[in-house]
Amino acid sequence: MFPAVLTAAGISLFVIVNTFSEGLGLIPELSMYHVDTAFFKGLFKNRVFIDGLLMSVRVAFLSTLLSSVIGVLLAWTVCRSGSKILNFGSRLPLILSYVVAGILVYNLVSDHGLIWHLLKWAGADANGLNILYTKSEAGVIILYCLKGAPFVAISVLPVLAKVLDRFEATAANLGAARIRTHMLVVLPLIGHSVAVAALIVFDYQLFNYESYHYLGASTPVAPGVYAFNFGRLSDLRMRAAGMAVNSVMILIALLSLLLYVAAAAKEMRPLNEE
Repeated sequence: MFPAVLTAAGISLFVIVNTFSEGLGLIPELSMYHVDTAFFKGLFKNRVFIDGLLMSVRVAFLSTLLSSVIGVLLAWTVCRSGSKILNFGSRLPLILSYVVAGILVYNLVSDHGLIWHLLKWAGADANGLNILYTKSEAGVIILYCLKGAPFVAISVLPVLAKVLDRFEATAANLGAARIRTHMLVVLPLIGHSVAVAALIVFDYQLFNYESYHYLGASTPVAPGVYAFNFGRLSDLRMRAAGMAVNSVMILIALLSLLLYVAAAAKEMRPLNEE
């Protein structure tokens, strides 16, 4: 166990250090031997990068919020039904890669996808169904919910099952209505688990590349796509600019990691005291 963790940590550390050094213009393979902070300074004056970063934060926040709500409802449905088939089916989207899930979303909600054909078959006007490649990023949000909601559900499911088993019957015996029980008892008790799962979902969705590349609008450009585009330029020295973008994304991801560790430690503290 320890050698595997040490190997993964070593590789991750090497990638992080290499990314930051190349973002500072240190790329010996391209005869770039001097530190140059211009690539970093230029990012925060670049409207393309700033607009893309703000858009990514907005989309990640909205999709994480929706994923959390859908995930809690999905976990509650699995607990209530006790169906192993439903439990297994709720986890299936996690098996799919973002590329495969993106193809599925495209075939469902594109302007000539499955939903379009169903609406036409039902006699409804389906010509206005065009939610992909728009500035609303609705296609990306749908993809994120498809992947994020099952993750929240499986993260919350064990805690929710224990809470329902321990407190729901007690609250009912005391005369509390079911809705009041869920709002005042169940949700506060599982809230921390939902927040920790949502933080992981938000962190991954914030800079995901595939979703914006396949389903996103051309402008504003998501940071992951923006960094990739630098690597496609004929001037190889612009690779440093792409690595500067990656470095900013790594810094934000590390900050989210620290928040997650703090939240997880807070969650484990009562268990350790017991």
